[in-house]
Amino acid sequence: MSAPGWFGRHAARLDGYGFDVIPISRHDDRSYTDPGKQPAQRKGWTEGCPVEQWPAFAACGVGILTKRTPALDIDVLDAELAESIQDIADRVLG
Repeated sequence: MSAPGWFGRHAARLDGYGFDVIPISRHDDRSYTDPGKQPAQRKGWTEGCPVEQWPAFAACGVGILTKRTPALDIDVLDAELAESIQDIADRVLG
């Protein structure tokens, strides 16, 4: 068994704060064609990961479902453009 990853170390605490956590593949996991940021739980991941399955995913990364935790991710490398997008998001979304 490999050492606990982010999921093994942080899932219970994040769950305790009210987040819906799911295990995600790690960037060094070569069993995926495009590793990283993919649900490690193949079926039913949109409904969350049952606590009794957590030990099987301990070495994984941790993701948070956005059903109850919506977020905005501005992936723009140009600092001026990113700031403009941030300003618009602040005005529109608050």
